[in-house]
Amino acid sequence: MGPTVAGGAGVVAEPVEGELAGVFPQFQILELIGSGGMGRVYKVMQPGLGRVAALKVLMPELAKDPSFVERFTREGRALARLQHPNIVSVFDIGETRGYCWLLMEYVDGVNLRQVMQSGSLSPKDALQIIPGVCAALEYAHGQGVLHRDIKPENILLDGAGRVKIADFGVAKLSEGEGRRVTLTVSGSSLGTPAYMAPEQIERPQDVDHRADIYSLGVVFYEMLTGELPLGRFPAPSETKGVDPRFDNVVFRTLEKQRERRYQTAGEMKTQVEQVKVGEVPPPMPSGSGAAGSGRVGEVSDGGRVREERVSQKAVWGMVCTVAGVVLLVAGTFVTRRVTLDESRSRMMYSEVAEQQRAMMEAAMEQQREMMRGMPGGAGGVLVPPVPVPEVRPAVPGETKNN
Repeated sequence: MGPTVAGGAGVVAEPVEGELAGVFPQFQILELIGSGGMGRVYKVMQPGLGRVAALKVLMPELAKDPSFVERFTREGRALARLQHPNIVSVFDIGETRGYCWLLMEYVDGVNLRQVMQSGSLSPKDALQIIPGVCAALEYAHGQGVLHRDIKPENILLDGAGRVKIADFGVAKLSEGEGRRVTLTVSGSSLGTPAYMAPEQIERPQDVDHRADIYSLGVVFYEMLTGELPLGRFPAPSETKGVDPRFDNVVFRTLEKQRERRYQTAGEMKTQVEQVKVGEVPPPMPSGSGAAGSGRVGEVSDGGRVREERVSQKAVWGMVCTVAGVVLLVAGTFVTRRVTLDESRSRMMYSEVAEQQRAMMEAAMEQQREMMRGMPGGAGGVLVPPVPVPEVRPAVPGETKNN
């Protein structure tokens, strides 16, 4: 019932029930109901109110750090203001004789892990549970609170089937002007690795509300398939015969890049409810794909999911490229053919012009010979030579000037 602590400052002693009875005389400790990396959770009775509650007691060693106690108190007060039907309420908070503690709403039921292990969870049940978790996260995120440890153990179901998120013990809160404060153990990385978003593992200080959406996507996938989405995982519809309309919703929550995920828990809730009433959710954004699956899921008109190894844009890009190359080659061929034809035409007309010029010169020479034999020939009147006009046939493409 507590968060996983990785890389902490070593093993610490846990509270002893007999000792706690003297530390908390105002409560009647009934039983231990959960234990985690930071403390234990007890079912207690408040005799004065006749109310059953849950008392979370943190490790005594944590209270030795004054900065931790200060953060714990400030954040506990902030969490106490989260009043939502899908969030476990915080009634009180304090530090007593070296113990930091939280008094919370007691949920008489089971957690989601227990339901999953019983084998009684169906896809229809998942559609009833996920919207409630989304609603809780949307509210908490709106208050500047990140959960950071969404997993089946922290999703509770009471006897009436109502959903409640528990254990905001590693929550991250906004504290004005963009600053954030975190309830953490110094030198530790909080969360449960199998459910943590990539940025939560790689850059713990650069985490926003979209990390919770990723974690809920892991939970959703596990609810549908019974497996964790590790490595190259298949679509839910390929494993347990799940409705293909689930695939796009799950894949979008599991995007490695948080910019490609649902940007709000409310957006995810809307699309889950669309599937719930039989509608087909919108396709994923272009270029999206499951983190680790290596595929893009797209819902067709018939509701079937098909893999698109090559996008339509890529296909059209290749078609245009091939067409461009064909046109370029064809254009080059035509240009070279026209140029060759023009060259041949010019050569032919030049030969004709030379032949005509030679014939004219021969005729004129013959005329001169005849003139020499006439009176006044050699020493008589000189006949000026007749200039030979240049004969230049028209070449295709040229304009004749008169």
